[in-house]
Order: sequence, then C-alpha cells, then structure tokens
Amino acid sequence: MSASTSDKLTAVRDTTNPVVTTVSTARSTGGTTLSCVNLGGWPTVSKVHFITYKKTAVGAIDKSTQCEWEGIRSGTTIGSLTLNASSDGSDPGSDVGDYVEMAATAAYGQNVYEWGSAEHSTTGVHALTSSSTITSSKLITSLNDTNGNEIFKVSPTSSAVNELTLTNAATGTAPAVSATGSDTNIPLKLSGKGTGAVQMFVNGVDQLGAWQSWTPTWTNFTLGNGTLTAKYAQIGKTIFYRFYVTLGSTSSVSGGIIFTLPTTSSASYIAQVPIGSGLSGLSTGSGYMTMTVSWASSTTATIGPLSTNSTYSTLSGTSSTIPFTWTSGSFLTAEGTYEAA
Repeated sequence: MSASTSDKLTAVRDTTNPVVTTVSTARSTGGTTLSCVNLGGWPTVSKVHFITYKKTAVGAIDKSTQCEWEGIRSGTTIGSLTLNASSDGSDPGSDVGDYVEMAATAAYGQNVYEWGSAEHSTTGVHALTSSSTITSSKLITSLNDTNGNEIFKVSPTSSAVNELTLTNAATGTAPAVSATGSDTNIPLKLSGKGTGAVQMFVNGVDQLGAWQSWTPTWTNFTLGNGTLTAKYAQIGKTIFYRFYVTLGSTSSVSGGIIFTLPTTSSASYIAQVPIGSGLSGLSTGSGYMTMTVSWASSTTATIGPLSTNSTYSTLSGTSSTIPFTWTSGSFLTAEGTYEAA
C-alpha cells in the first residue's frame, strides 16, 4: 500500500521509533518538499504528521514558532507538504537547523476521528453503512439484525470446497442463489426443521405444493345452505384441484354447472378438453354417476355427466333433473389438474 495525502489512519513509526531531526536544506515559503538530516524510523506506508520549530540564537527550540504539518516521507525528504497550523497562520519557510519532530497533531487526531466514525459510533460500536465494503471476511457464528437477533447462522466445514454464491441482476432478469465450488456437479439442499416443509411463494401462492383452500364461483348452481370443501395446490406451472359439494335444502341446480378455476389456466387449451373427473349421486353410498370436468375458458370449467344415448359416449350438461333430480343430500365431487398461465 502506497502512502497518500488522503490517508486517515496513519502510522507513527517504521521498525524503530522516529528520530527528532533538523532541516538540512532551506525551504522557501510555499515549498512542498522538506529535506532533513535523518528520518530514521519515520514510516513510509502512510503520510506522516509532524511539527517544526525555529531555533533561538543559542540553538534552543522556539516554541512560539510551532508549525503543524503533514506530508509523505521518501528517504530523507518529506514531500507533498501541507501546513495545518502555525502561530500566525502562514508558512514561515524552513531554515537549516529548524527542528523537525513526528507528533500527534490536531490534524492527526481529526483524521483518526474521521476514519473511526466512518463505520463506528463515538462509543466504538461498529456500524456498517450503505457504502461499506467487506472483502473475504470471516463470519464466525451468525449475522444479527439491529436488535441483536440472529438473521442466519453459519456452520463451518473445515475441508469445505463448495459454497453458495448470491448473484444480483439487472432490470428484467432474476437474481440467483447458486451452488458453486470445486466439484463438477454440486446439488443444492434446502430443508425445514422437524416436519416443517420448504416453501416457495409466487404472488402469495406456495409453488411447492402445499394444499390451500379455494372458493369457486358457480354458474347455474346455488350452494345455499349446502357445504363445500375445495382445495388446490401448485407446483411450478401445474395446478392440482379438488372439491366436494353436498347440497342442502336451499341448494339448487338450474342448468349446466360452471365453476371458476383456482388460478388462471394456460390459454393453449381448447373448449371441452377434459381437465378432471368426478362423481355425483343422490347421497353418499347410493349409485354414483361419472362426471367429467371440461375446460371452458382460462378462468372457468364445466362439469357434467357422460351421455350414452348414442353409439359413443358424449359429454352432457347438467340441469335440475340431469343426471338425476337434485335434492338435499345430493353430492358432487371432482378433482383434476391443468397448466397454469
């Protein structure tokens, strides 16, 4: 690391303590280089802070001429001189024999304060800022939030060669969490605790298959005081759904039953393509009728029985009397799968 005039944290010695020296060559007012007899022990890894004094007629230090400086040492010279303070506020120049001494000047103290307060409180607590840079740092146990609570913990492996890489992204592309390392093929393992499942949500929907409730909107069917259980799960673009309806005394069927899908489907289907099947009956345990669920639109499907009034079975719609006269206790159930939009 090279010394710079912008250094905030500065060294105070080289391998030995810095010597007190004198000026070897006169420097005119405003000169930016100071030549000295000896700068042994003066550091070169950072700029240095020092004080100069004129000498009296008998060779003693004249404290009234104190000047505070900073600069960069090279051999027996100090370059890039900056005058920080003097008795009259001006550069008095340097005479041969003037005393030169490294010292903790006011500018040195201010630099240390500015260096420390950049990412520390005045009580010494480390506080990273939005511009802080951390390179290859060791996280020993955990990363905590502002309340001191753990955000995540680390569990080190002494022989580790594989790791996680987090990659950010530009507009329109996705950031990534990747397994990287020395091995050619590296799986990525995620696990919950105990019976806890790994969940992945898109727009509030679990993409890894957790079943959740759903309330269809019906056409040509009134639930009334009947009961409905309807659930669906999504894994990626695949939707699994099921429902079970038991009619009550105020339930009714008035035509071809249409219901809304739990999520919007792909628009690549054509009308009447089957996306599920089910049963209906006057009551549980009685004779059952096979029902077929057909795609109607990207948001709706129909359900009806198969008609056997011709050589081949055909799809038929429901009515108040098809496939039977619906009464309290009648039931309708279906399950199926389709591609989400």
